[in-house]
Amino acid sequence: MKEFATLVWSPKDIRILANNGIFKWEQAIAPEDRYGLRLQSDYAGSLFFRAVHDRQPFMISVDRGINFNSIPPVPGEGLPISAFQCKVHAASGIITVLESKGLWTFKVATGLWDFQELPPDINVRDVSFDGEGGLWCAGSSDSRRIPGEKTEAAVRYKAAGDETFFPRSPRLSTIDAINVINQGGLAELRTIDAEAEPVVGTSNCSWILEDNSSFIFIFSSKMTHARRLKGELICHMDRPHSGTVRVFTYTGSIWKNTGTGFEQRSMVPAIVKELGISNRQIFIRGIDAYQEQIIAAVEVSPSGAGDIGQDPEFTAVCISLDGGKSFTTSHRLNFKNEGEIQDVAWMA
Repeated sequence: MKEFATLVWSPKDIRILANNGIFKWEQAIAPEDRYGLRLQSDYAGSLFFRAVHDRQPFMISVDRGINFNSIPPVPGEGLPISAFQCKVHAASGIITVLESKGLWTFKVATGLWDFQELPPDINVRDVSFDGEGGLWCAGSSDSRRIPGEKTEAAVRYKAAGDETFFPRSPRLSTIDAINVINQGGLAELRTIDAEAEPVVGTSNCSWILEDNSSFIFIFSSKMTHARRLKGELICHMDRPHSGTVRVFTYTGSIWKNTGTGFEQRSMVPAIVKELGISNRQIFIRGIDAYQEQIIAAVEVSPSGAGDIGQDPEFTAVCISLDGGKSFTTSHRLNFKNEGEIQDVAWMA
């Protein structure tokens, strides 16, 4: 089994538990900000801790989670940065920060920040780099084509070394377009991933308070294929094999594309069995996957709660080596006195 790291939040500090030790960051993060804390590894063996402090969005460990060093602050004197505007691009060794109408990029290899303008005709929510260094920008553009919406999903692309952005927005079949529009999924793209083929975008339902469904858009050279995940929000996406897209949701489902569409199954029964609980709701706070090895930070509601409560009974790290069919428990922390497990990450 691969080594992994676990991110634990408490009102007084942050701990990162690794196989060979514990890193402790004595910084108080407000409870409402704890969900912005993230862990991620890259293909070069570095571990990234997203802990936005003013304009320093990440700490990096090159010794498998024992020590972390902050990257240089994002240049400028703007407002504090939101954690949700900061992203690690594992395949390219780049960190990005979206700020106003511009994009800050930090190359881990050089330790330098750079700035570039974003396409002015769309509101960019996420970016990704492809294997040739091309920049993909996803978000929304002003539009009156969708009934009841003021915007529509939009993508722009700029090749490496080029200065011009070109449209790459979703091109749906008539049936897919009608379905996605009626289901509220085409007002905006929230994420884009171009690190491998196929390029994948996601969106949420426009009336998310009434319908927390999400949508997957798989881009090909001629057509974009869309799939609704009814009642489920996406928390993680990976590519276990070449050409295969796998999506994990906060409610514990795994969706994987096949030759004819997506197949879905739930990890919840296996997690519930391993934790020995009943009459509880579970929520996936963070997840990472490497082929059939899956590691999840799981939140368990208090007994009798009708929904996930503000304060969970406990959080746990659950590990599967068979693609989510069975799990074992690594850590289990009581909310009242041991803190909360926020995220997990495999290490290269």
